Amino acid sequence: MERSIRKSIYVNELNYVMRLSKLTDDKRSRIIPELFENPQADKTYLLREEIRTLDDLESRIKNIIDQQDVVSAFLNIFSVTDDLVIPIEFRNILFSNVKLAFFIGAGVSKLLEIPLWADLANNVIDYLKEGCDLNHTEAVRLRDERYSSRQIISIFHQVVKDRSKINNFYEKRLAGQGNKNGNPYELLLDLEDALAKPVIKISTNIDLEWEKVLRRKADKQKQERTREGQLSQLSVCYEHSQYDNFQVKQKIADNILYQIHGSMNSLDTAIMTTSQYVNNYRDEKGLRGFLETIFKEYIVLFIGSSMQEFEILEHCLKQSPFQHFALVGTRVGEENLFRIKRAYFSEINVKAIPYYLDFQGYDRLLFVLRSWADEVRIARKKQFYDDIKLIDEVLLNVE
Repeated sequence: MERSIRKSIYVNELNYVMRLSKLTDDKRSRIIPELFENPQADKTYLLREEIRTLDDLESRIKNIIDQQDVVSAFLNIFSVTDDLVIPIEFRNILFSNVKLAFFIGAGVSKLLEIPLWADLANNVIDYLKEGCDLNHTEAVRLRDERYSSRQIISIFHQVVKDRSKINNFYEKRLAGQGNKNGNPYELLLDLEDALAKPVIKISTNIDLEWEKVLRRKADKQKQERTREGQLSQLSVCYEHSQYDNFQVKQKIADNILYQIHGSMNSLDTAIMTTSQYVNNYRDEKGLRGFLETIFKEYIVLFIGSSMQEFEILEHCLKQSPFQHFALVGTRVGEENLFRIKRAYFSEINVKAIPYYLDFQGYDRLLFVLRSWADEVRIARKKQFYDDIKLIDEVLLNVE
């Protein structure tokens, strides 16, 4: 996994590490100008521009210091990995018997180059302009007057009456592309496999990327069971998607993908316009009731959800007896701003878990999911051997 490196560090922070490492004055006088472009700084040192990775940094330090423990101490203060570790509070949830759900927003599909709603709204304006439904001035006004994404998409559905044109518009823009750092939906499936317990899958996205990953895994499971002579009726990770007709008292299953705003497979029933959002989220026996049931029975991890989505879900979340969790992007050094965001989330029964955007941008989320899956596997393996050891000790005492 790529190791992320801070580009600056507080002078006092570095001085503290050098004191603990008992670095001599001679080595200190050599290492500071070797590493930093502003060695006379009073508050913050800035790494030289050519030091881009932890490997670069390690090479520079080893030119002066030959003690590996001291080198490691330096690397540790420049390495940023705390957001890759599962917070203890959520870790306890993962390893408990509580029912868990993944709630996926547009920020996850964005990692496959599928536009966010704001970007999609801009695409709508461009489309209407190209089709001469808007002139240049009208397109500029529509952008500048700060209409919401849903309002602009509502305009699109009002102006363009041809269903085939509407379908072609979405099909062209909501098709996922590859990502060199991984497929987020494959990583979600990997995390679920590592947990070795069922996870409910909910999405506000209408694209088919999560469904594709689940379908491939389900087909593989069926093929393996057929070869092994097992009954094909045995449960697999995915059976089908539900994207309409949500009911407050319906059965919830871990092998169904719940696309609560609809699907590309049925654009006629998808929740796209403002009126559709209002009608569906006020229906206590329909979608709203379904979500309230989820939040009352499951602890939910939100991934890739925007503040707009939380605003829509706010009432449902406040009815929940549980504290839920959300992965929220932030930046190193913005602790106070994140604390303010965290206060908002706490009011709607959600604990915000930070991950850093400084290094891989929003792709950092892929590194977080991969690291969590690895951590879960290691912990489960350790627990397995601890259980075996305990059984052996009990049997030994019985003998």
